[in-house]
Amino acid sequence: MGKCTSRHVFSYGRLLPYIEFLVADFCAQHRCQNGASCVSGDLKYTCLCNSGWTGTYCHLSMNDSLVKINLRPVCFGAKDNQYGSFNVPYGGQIAAVKLVHLSGYATCDNRNFSHWSFWGCGSHPSSKYYVDVTITTSTNTIISPPSPILKDQRARLWFELPGYNSFSPEIILPRFSPYSVSSGQELRLWYGEDLVDFTENDNAGWICCNVYALYV
Repeated sequence: MGKCTSRHVFSYGRLLPYIEFLVADFCAQHRCQNGASCVSGDLKYTCLCNSGWTGTYCHLSMNDSLVKINLRPVCFGAKDNQYGSFNVPYGGQIAAVKLVHLSGYATCDNRNFSHWSFWGCGSHPSSKYYVDVTITTSTNTIISPPSPILKDQRARLWFELPGYNSFSPEIILPRFSPYSVSSGQELRLWYGEDLVDFTENDNAGWICCNVYALYV
């Protein structure tokens, strides 16, 4: 937590109390691994993993335990609640999800051809460095990505993935702690703006992909 100190200052001829908060840098002694970046928060730090790594400290290799969890391609649209659904084959704890593009494109602005891509809005000036796909439960509770990396948690759900962009043939959606799933549980794949019904009138497109999970 931040450290609080106090002193007094003169203002308009009066001696007034002055409180100063010194905010702690939680990254000073971080445990992030494999070249991960550390982001200091209010009460803790978060590790932002490089491509191929996941876990709380980016200590888990995505190449170790990836399991394909869809029986047929998972397809989703960019508006009108056109999510894709799939059922996990068995229970356990999932630390990350990998999406491998099979076909299709989507956009947040169908007026410009350059704004179409696999996972976001292509070269759109406000989002060209971000992706906009989200994994949820059957009740639309967000599982991944975790909220600390979202560009705008309340609105469009855009976020940046180190090593990936909206044109990447595959992306990895991380979690900072494993998520428990049960055998046969339904999960959903959304275009972020469609999930939150935010500025989706000019959205368009349809994407199909394979889904892999990292069990830990």
